[in-house]
Amino acid sequence: MKPLGAIICFSFAVVLPHVCVARGIGPDRIVLKGTPPMEVVIPAEQPERPIQEGHTGKLFGALCRVRSLQDGAEAVRFVVHVPDAAFLPFGQRSATFLALIWACAERRWGRLCSRLWEAPINVWLTRDGPPGGEQVAANLYIYNLATERTGVEWARELAHEYGHYLLPAPSGYQDPESWPNGVLGERLFLKWLLEDIDGGNVQAADVPFVSRSDLADYCAKQVDPLLVRFRRQGPGADVLTRTDRVGFDAFTGMMLGLQDLYGPEVMMDLLEFLPQRSSGLRAVDFLAAFTAFADQCSSFRTAIPEGGCQVYLPRGKFAVRPGIGRAGATLSGAGCGIKSASGGWIVTATQPGWRRVSTGAACTLLWRRLSPQE
Repeated sequence: MKPLGAIICFSFAVVLPHVCVARGIGPDRIVLKGTPPMEVVIPAEQPERPIQEGHTGKLFGALCRVRSLQDGAEAVRFVVHVPDAAFLPFGQRSATFLALIWACAERRWGRLCSRLWEAPINVWLTRDGPPGGEQVAANLYIYNLATERTGVEWARELAHEYGHYLLPAPSGYQDPESWPNGVLGERLFLKWLLEDIDGGNVQAADVPFVSRSDLADYCAKQVDPLLVRFRRQGPGADVLTRTDRVGFDAFTGMMLGLQDLYGPEVMMDLLEFLPQRSSGLRAVDFLAAFTAFADQCSSFRTAIPEGGCQVYLPRGKFAVRPGIGRAGATLSGAGCGIKSASGGWIVTATQPGWRRVSTGAACTLLWRRLSPQE
């Protein structure tokens, strides 16, 4: 009999040590249909000896993998490690949830988000330790699997730590934590899951931990109030300077509101306009980056909700037309000139700024900047 020993793995790379066939495990394979299709696999070949992970010092004896299946190619996106084979069913559920939110992000950002396509993320689910989670480089840690958590709490925990890895954010908040991209990840990814269930891109039965009603309840409490405030008041530059919970929520509300109004890709587009400095970024830097991005756009679209909302209009003259099926829409806007034109309107803003725009019923507006000669 071979002596049992631990292989020490410093977890900044995917490490596959000596392997053996895990009796009674599999391989077990789940394919999540959609665009892109995803695969969650418990390999038949499992570590022969436990891996000792370098950051925590904990031992991990089994794993499963998440792969994306695109254009005939397979790529590993996550490797989920658990203490031993008895925890593999739970590891598989966690991997499936992460696969779904990875696919949500890929549908919206594609190649705009380079971090989606980098080396696989190691996820370490520990048997003990203080309840909670942590992100270190390309590693996510969820501590103390034995802690009683609701399904929504598990979904939030996984989305939170992946948000810390994937999403841009300022730092320096005093409450509830320094970096808001974890909470932004909870609010954004659970909102996207709900949207994709309703849009047919995700099957509700495929989503671990939470039902559609769980997601709807979460969004009604944690997402919708922030969106309502953003639509009524805009981003609120003064509030964004605060480092307390109010400022923290203002930042997550702004990012949720911007992607809701201008499309998810705006969260990636504005990154090019952030200041390049060694000191920490602040929420107002993200607002300034967005306005700088918007000021140079020759065209953009806005999803105006029923009842209207605050919209940032750069200085200039724009040809505006409603989206397909909204030919009878009306347009009103404070502080800008609006004239009817063939198929839409000409809107003139003599100064850049946030203005309340309304179309009556919900409507997508397509904006094209006109040259001085038009």
